[in-house]
Amino acid sequence: MHADPQPDRLERVARVRSSYSRCRVHEDFIPRFYRRLWQREPDVGRRFAHTDMERQHQVMREAINSLLMYARGSKIAELALDRLARVHSRSDRDVPPHLHRAFVDALVEVVEEVDADADDELLTSWRDVLAPGLERIEAGY
Repeated sequence: MHADPQPDRLERVARVRSSYSRCRVHEDFIPRFYRRLWQREPDVGRRFAHTDMERQHQVMREAINSLLMYARGSKIAELALDRLARVHSRSDRDVPPHLHRAFVDALVEVVEEVDADADDELLTSWRDVLAPGLERIEAGY
């Protein structure tokens, strides 16, 4: 279980949530993210060869929301991330932890492209805010 977030952390989470809201206005935000991820990690694209991508886009929006909620200390988000950890584990979809880093890199690059308010501080905040949730997912690998 992670510690209660500090006020500074809550401010960074709020700023990232605002950024995410601005990004979601762009219909191609999530599809663009997947294209960028697949460019970085071609094997990931092959893993989605038979996936309903419309459904997967919704799953990704929910996953990002869960990561942001977890950063604020949400117990409900803990359950969602534990479910993601099971799905990403060796015994299920076998998503190795290094792919989570590629996920963050691709996501932050796309945020920088679509969020007019993105600056270095915000992009660093995205990485910092997502890190605890990704660590929780990786612990289940």
